Amino acid sequence: MKIRPYDRSSLWRAAFAERSEDPDRRDREALAEAYRQLRDRAGVLVGEIHAALPNLTVHDLTHADSLWDVTSEICGPDFKINPLEAFVLGASFLLHDAGMAFAAYRKGIMDIENSLEWRDAVVAAWKSRGVEDPTGHQREQPPSDVSDEAIFQVLRERHASQAKELAVALWTLPSGRALALVQNDDLLESYGLLIGDISASHHWPLPEVARYFGDSTPASAAWPRDWDVDGLTLASILRCADACAIDETRAPSFLYAIRKPVGVSKRHWNFQNKIYPAKRREDGLIFESKSSFQANEADDWWLCFDAIEVADRELRGVDALLADRRRRALAARRVIGAGDPDILSSSVKVSGWRPVNTLPKISDPSSIIERLGGKQLYGDEPIVPLRELIQNSVDAIRARRFVDPHFSPTSTERYPGQVLIEFERIPQSPEYWMIVEDNGIGMSERTITRSLLDFGTSFWASPAAARLYPGLPSERDFKPIGKFGIGFFSVFMYSDVVVVMSKEFRSGLDDWVLVSFQHGVRGRGDLSVVKMPKEISLPNANTRVKVRVGEDFLRSLSRRVWDVPRNDSLDDAQHSRLTARLSQLVCALDVRVTLRIDGNSISLNEPLIYEKDLETIWRLVNVDGKKDNSRQKNMLSLLATADRPYGYCGLNLGRYDHGAFKSVGGIVAINKYNERDPIVGVAEYGVSAANRSPENLAAPDEAISAWVKEQVKRVRKGKLSASEREHATWCLGRLVGDARPIFCVRTSEGALNLEQLVAAIGRTGSLTIPIYSYPTSASQRHFGGLSIQVFSSADAHEYQTELYLNPDEINFCGLTVVSTLLVPAFVADVDEEFDLMLKDDDLDQYRDLLSVVVKTLTERGTGFKVKYVPGANLGRYTGPDSPRHSLKGGDDIMFETLQIILVDGI
Repeated sequence: MKIRPYDRSSLWRAAFAERSEDPDRRDREALAEAYRQLRDRAGVLVGEIHAALPNLTVHDLTHADSLWDVTSEICGPDFKINPLEAFVLGASFLLHDAGMAFAAYRKGIMDIENSLEWRDAVVAAWKSRGVEDPTGHQREQPPSDVSDEAIFQVLRERHASQAKELAVALWTLPSGRALALVQNDDLLESYGLLIGDISASHHWPLPEVARYFGDSTPASAAWPRDWDVDGLTLASILRCADACAIDETRAPSFLYAIRKPVGVSKRHWNFQNKIYPAKRREDGLIFESKSSFQANEADDWWLCFDAIEVADRELRGVDALLADRRRRALAARRVIGAGDPDILSSSVKVSGWRPVNTLPKISDPSSIIERLGGKQLYGDEPIVPLRELIQNSVDAIRARRFVDPHFSPTSTERYPGQVLIEFERIPQSPEYWMIVEDNGIGMSERTITRSLLDFGTSFWASPAAARLYPGLPSERDFKPIGKFGIGFFSVFMYSDVVVVMSKEFRSGLDDWVLVSFQHGVRGRGDLSVVKMPKEISLPNANTRVKVRVGEDFLRSLSRRVWDVPRNDSLDDAQHSRLTARLSQLVCALDVRVTLRIDGNSISLNEPLIYEKDLETIWRLVNVDGKKDNSRQKNMLSLLATADRPYGYCGLNLGRYDHGAFKSVGGIVAINKYNERDPIVGVAEYGVSAANRSPENLAAPDEAISAWVKEQVKRVRKGKLSASEREHATWCLGRLVGDARPIFCVRTSEGALNLEQLVAAIGRTGSLTIPIYSYPTSASQRHFGGLSIQVFSSADAHEYQTELYLNPDEINFCGLTVVSTLLVPAFVADVDEEFDLMLKDDDLDQYRDLLSVVVKTLTERGTGFKVKYVPGANLGRYTGPDSPRHSLKGGDDIMFETLQIILVDGI
């Protein structure tokens, strides 16, 4: 496509046009010629971009040339620029995108494919295809589509930083002669680095540009003294011009027809092909379309809308920055119609449809944060904010182990890093500071303001993490606990006053960033950069978070509702309970955690629990130490792969009243009392919900399979009671969907394995399974229990109290399950008998008694039916009379049941 020559632009002429009686004529000509030479060589380099990124819009020499005209519109006809500035600015036009060519790298594509960024991009591409943990082969030899996507991402991500190197880079001929892009030695030596910085800065956030570029760079001895180079202004011009260059010069029609881009690239080509170069109207730029966007091009129009919003944001931001720094103002300060579809569509026209911005809007983000980041998500559980702060510290420490070579594990310190939890009484106040401090990776001002406070965006999954720490996102052994980007906001559930102090671990001691919140999420935080606060406790600490809480909060952290009165004071006993609870919370971490209360320090854990001996683990998990749980203790075994532990646990034998210690990345979910889990001990669990509720075992299938084999062996060899073997059976079914390897069920004929039960059914012709009905929900029934509501044969009266009967005191009518286990049944809330029609998807593998029996009979070709009988006679009561329950010997025991009845026999 033919474009207007760059040297006819008003900005070029302002710097290089001939002047009458010009004492600096030769200098102008020398700089103009130096630019032409640089343009010739840079043109070869940017001409290679298409080979690397064939679907990209035009990034060759015509793009650099067109920026002169775009800049002329933005700056206006009265903008003053000296020739040396014009050379530096023109050089940045030429080089700012040159890093997207393979030729920009010393070893070409090999440099890309050997980079940490490449490794991260390949993993990211696999994840976008639903592969969360790619194999080694998938990472090292990705298919072409994954490889192409990774190349695109790496070149896009690195092109700005690579541009910084190109201004002073050398290319060597076979003869050994070195060639540079800038051929004038004085310009290369005096301004090469500045050109590189300006070229790279178009990809930086504007505040970083403001911090980086200070005073102007003086003219070197070869040029007039008043030709200073204002790097800040030139960097501002480059970013605005590049953002506003979204027109037909980037997508010429004939080239569009030849290249035939696909996917998202096609949308970029299409909208830019329709747009005229921007014109200035007073203080605004206006974009106009050559033809209307049809209804089938609506997505392209909205892409144009978004690009124009970016251009507008750059112009407005630069205008404010230059005004603050008292620099030359640009004539264009905004884009007309940006952000308003109605106004924009009057110049970027549409036909047959009307653009209405229906993107979701959050009018009150503080309210959303309060609702979704607080008690409505986590419940009224005071441990949550502390847990989330510890989690953030642990993630930061684990990340530092990978990115800081001085923080790697050693023979003397296998698990470097430390977390300090502190409760410090505030003088002359009933309140405390709850403090969590760590020596992890730390946070810069940008990380705090853009990532920590970005609700719903996890830093570890963000592009910012990949930019700051290349290689970390693709590190297979780095699995951050934080995934959802909302955990920090849980601190505002119980406090409006929060202080965050942090510095990135590579920063100096004077670079601490302090952000203070005094009014929760509805107030603005105060930010300052300070020297290391005196209150920092840990050696080499990088983050300290303080939350102001009341004494009630501390009391609730340690309270167990059954043993601590609500008016208890914070005494030594409560401190002990708090210590015990926090010890459980952090027991599975590979990071050392210390608790400090009122100046007294206590070690809460010893990394790593899975590497400890059985006695140590049992002392931790055996909450009720008074019970004789020796058989349960002997069930515990290691759940692990060859290179990683996932738990130390065993099948629950039914003698253990507490829930399992379910660890999510080392942070343990402390379950409610009497919650029956299928396992006892400590194990890693996965999560998918934002409230981090543990779901399924995190160990891979092969590890679980090996652990199950060991558990089956221990059940078979252990001297377990029938009740324990039965309980282990159903726990195994819940875990892996197959209870058959250790099947045991207690019946009226004693404890039977699967073969014995099938034989007994064949002999008796049926199996009766009592159903236990919860008084609170008549429709939620379970079967297998003899904790019953009794019916007497005399008056069929329903008693309101539960009576636990000894199966030995019942003369059963037939083969009957007498277990007290609760095993799901599929029944309706009706009072009449009916045949239960079970479909394949009603039976969850071999998970419970009903599914094991029904599926086994089906597999063996046995004819049967399953019948629901709401008031079946189980048998006659033979025990002592119970006047309290009007129960006497000879009464029939009536019960709600399921009956499996053979049709053909076995």
